[in-house]
Amino acid sequence: MKQLLTILFLSFTVLSLGQKSKVDSLSRDYRKTKYDTSKVNDLNLLAKEYFKIRNLDSALYYASIADSISTKVNYKRGKCVALNNKGIVYYSAGDYPKSLGYHFEALKLATEINSLKDIAGSHNGIANVYDYQGKLEKSLEHHFKALKIREQIKDKKEISNSLNGIGNVYQSQGLFTKSLEYHLKSLKIKEEIKDVMGQVFSNTNIGNVFIMQDQPEKALTYYKKGLEIFGSAQNPEIESTILNNIGVAYKDVGNFKEALAYYKRSLTIYERINSKLGISQCFLNIGAAHDKMANDEQALSYFQKALIVSKEIGDDFSTSTAESNIGLSYFKLNKIPEAEKYLLSSYNKGLEIGAMTVVRDASSTLRVLYKKKGDFKKALEFQDLYFSTRDSLINDVNTKQNYQNEINYQFEKKAATDSIKGAEEKKIVAAQRKQEKTQRTALYGGLILVLVFAGFMYNRFRITNKQKKIIEIKEKETTFQKHIIEEKHKEITDSINYAERIQRSFLATKELLDNNLNDYFVFFKPKEVVSGDFYWASELNANQFAFATADSTGHGVPGAIMSLLNITSLEKA
Repeated sequence: MKQLLTILFLSFTVLSLGQKSKVDSLSRDYRKTKYDTSKVNDLNLLAKEYFKIRNLDSALYYASIADSISTKVNYKRGKCVALNNKGIVYYSAGDYPKSLGYHFEALKLATEINSLKDIAGSHNGIANVYDYQGKLEKSLEHHFKALKIREQIKDKKEISNSLNGIGNVYQSQGLFTKSLEYHLKSLKIKEEIKDVMGQVFSNTNIGNVFIMQDQPEKALTYYKKGLEIFGSAQNPEIESTILNNIGVAYKDVGNFKEALAYYKRSLTIYERINSKLGISQCFLNIGAAHDKMANDEQALSYFQKALIVSKEIGDDFSTSTAESNIGLSYFKLNKIPEAEKYLLSSYNKGLEIGAMTVVRDASSTLRVLYKKKGDFKKALEFQDLYFSTRDSLINDVNTKQNYQNEINYQFEKKAATDSIKGAEEKKIVAAQRKQEKTQRTALYGGLILVLVFAGFMYNRFRITNKQKKIIEIKEKETTFQKHIIEEKHKEITDSINYAERIQRSFLATKELLDNNLNDYFVFFKPKEVVSGDFYWASELNANQFAFATADSTGHGVPGAIMSLLNITSLEKA
């Protein structure tokens, strides 16, 4: 039964003491600063501080102002930081498409001005989003790009953050030795630079790796060490993360009562801060605990809740995990068609996103399901897929278990082969020894053909998936360009509307006309928003009143400029 650990990411999500006073100080500074690059810098810092205290609305508000002012004063570095800040806010809110859009826009601008720090920050933000979406190869690609730049500029804190992110992706891929290697490197740097909250993150993620390797006692040691370092800092997201993971460890040591207690404490916090990713993970873990307690109906209920939330936020990894667990629950409840449907969906999605732990768990249940249905051909197919996937995930920590699993594999494969052989023997009772040998040869040949065909189909699937990804990239580029055009159109429209209000302020007022005319009306309907036509009036000396209507040269914006010049000339005259 698959459980989900909460993985900690580092961007600027760590809460520091005295945060409120820092926000107040920055608020005062930015109001005093002139309308220039300094104001943009203050606004970007203010957005980051609001993000640290989880006030996402205020963080987005100040990042958006920084973005707008940067555009007006042509401060590209400030705009780049603002775009990355907006991307991180939307990422935290679970709006991954918007987050990616802003990070890619920031990456393009940072590359244009060759700002290495911002290029690395953009790659890091993109990598984190891809990781949460289950697009692990893309996530690794951007993490390594960020790491290379951060090593080049010798930014130790950000190097440790990139190492942490890479370790998380390797964990999702089931490459636990690599994951542990990168997390330990990250922890070493954090201890060197005395990054307290960074140490909390690393200890928690190292605990996650030990959980994935079935060593919950070691995991508990690192989780509790992280919780001890965390101390009394008021950060609900980190607190709920550690509580959730301690629940996973207690479940794995068989203490389900303690596990459920920690899960529910974690869920309460996630619901309070509206972290949908955390909510879906807690639902999965509570379901896993009920599964271990043989409460199949309750387990299924929580897995279905997790699936709804995971689909809502577009988290492919959590979605495929929930489907695998739903399939297993249906199988235990003897609802075979429903089980087959969800397991196959989970298996295919796991292959698509490269989540081999999901592929392993789904194929493990499918082999038993098809064996129960009497479809021995498919049972053997998924059995081979299960063991080949499982073997690729085994590392030096569980070599002993690998040996035992290999024995089980040979036994189960022989049992499945004997079942097929027994079915054939019922049809040919009086077959001679020579015929039996021929049948066995044909059977093995058939199995080889099945494996070859499966390999061919898998290769075709990879090619199709690659083509699909290319199309997705093109679609994102189109969406990005559309977003830019819409923003520019809005700016132009707002400027013209504002110009129209300025032009109307120069026209004769109703009060002036009422004071000097008895029976009149005004019909003013320009072709464009602004107009070359105008009407003007003024009270002269000796109780004289002047009124004029005129058509200036041109129409639209040029005509409006001429009309203002003409009105000014009349006023001077």
